[in-house]
Amino acid sequence: MPIMLGGVVFFLLIMSLLGLTLLLRRGYNQGALTGCGKFIILAMTVLVALQFKNTRQLIDEEFPNFLFRFFIAWLAVLCFRLSHRNMEDMIYKVLQVIACHALLNFFMQFLVAPFLVEIDLKEILKVKTFSFVFFYESMYDFGGASIFRNQGLFWEPGVLVIYLNLLFYISVFRKKNIFVAVLSAFLVFTTFSTTGLVLLIIQSLVFFRAVILKNIVYIVPLVLLCIPVIPFVLDNFQSKLQEDNGSFLLRAYDYMVSLSIIRDNWLTGIGFGNDVYLKVQEASSFFQSADLVDARRNSNSIMLLFVSFGIPVGIMVLRFLSLQRVITGNRWLLFLMLVVGLSSEPLIFTGFFMMIIISGAVRPRLSASPASSPVLPA
Repeated sequence: MPIMLGGVVFFLLIMSLLGLTLLLRRGYNQGALTGCGKFIILAMTVLVALQFKNTRQLIDEEFPNFLFRFFIAWLAVLCFRLSHRNMEDMIYKVLQVIACHALLNFFMQFLVAPFLVEIDLKEILKVKTFSFVFFYESMYDFGGASIFRNQGLFWEPGVLVIYLNLLFYISVFRKKNIFVAVLSAFLVFTTFSTTGLVLLIIQSLVFFRAVILKNIVYIVPLVLLCIPVIPFVLDNFQSKLQEDNGSFLLRAYDYMVSLSIIRDNWLTGIGFGNDVYLKVQEASSFFQSADLVDARRNSNSIMLLFVSFGIPVGIMVLRFLSLQRVITGNRWLLFLMLVVGLSSEPLIFTGFFMMIIISGAVRPRLSASPASSPVLPA
C-alpha cells in the first residue's frame, strides 16, 4: 500500500535516523526520561479509562492501533529529547521530500492520465494511481480544461495542503529560503484547496506586514500578488459553495452533528473509533433531521477530538497544541494554521500530529533554531 495510507514510513524514517544516535550516545538526561515516562503512563491511563467507560471494550480494530500510533509518536519525541536533535530541521527535510513528490505528481498527470488504475477500498480509500507512485482523484475546471487536483502522497488534496503550508511557514519565517517558499506556494495552488489558499494568504499577510513596517516599498509586490490571487480564491470558494454535496456542505454537516453529539456527551465523550462515532451519529437528532441516507465519517479533527474524549480532555489537547515545540517561531500563527487545517481534515489522531501535540506536553523545551522575524534586503 502507498504511504498515503498512514504515517508508518514517516516514523520509520525518523526512528532509523535517531536510533544509531541513541545507541552511540552515553549518558541521558534523567529529567527528560522521568518527565516523558510520567506523561506516557498518565496519558495511556486516561485514554484507556475513557475508552472503557464509553464503550466497555478495549480490543477492537481501531483503538489498539490508535494507542500504538500514540506510543510511537511519544517515542519519537523522547528520541529527539535524548539525542538533542533539532525536530524542526528534520521535519523541514521530510516536508521538502513531500513537496518534491507533489511537484512531480502535478506535472506527471499530463503523461500518465491514460494509464491510471483505480483503487476502491469502499469508505477507506478511493483513488487513481500510476504504479503506486502518483495518485489522483478529484478534478478541477481551470481555464476551460479539467485537471487533477494535486494530492501528492495522500488520499486527497486537503491533506497535502496542510503539510505544504507548514513547509511555507518554515521556509519563510524560519529558514529564509525563498526558493522553497515559492515552490510550496505554487504547490498549494495546484491543490485548488480553499482552506490551503486561505492559510497561505494569512501567512503572506503576516510576512508582508513585518517587512512593510521596515520598508514601505514592499507594499508594491503585495498589491501585485493580490491582483491575480484574490479573484482566484473567490472563484474557488464560490465553486465549492455551488457544488451539490460539496466539501463545504459536508464539513458544515460534520461540524453541526458534532455539536449535537458533544452537547449530550460533553464530559467524557463517546469513545474513540469510527464505528462508535457512526453509531452515535445515527442516533443523534441532527442526523435524523438531515437529508442523509447513511452516516458519514467526520472530517473535522478538532470536533472529533471533543466528540471522542469530551471537553476537558479536548481543551487540554488544544493547550498542548498551542505549546508545541516541533516548529517554533510565531506560536499563535502556527496554532491558527494547525487548528484551521485540522478542522478540515481527520488528521489529529495520526502519528505526525500526535507527535506535535506531545511535544507541547513534555518539558523541558526541545532544541530548536532561534526564532527571528522575516526580513528581506532593503
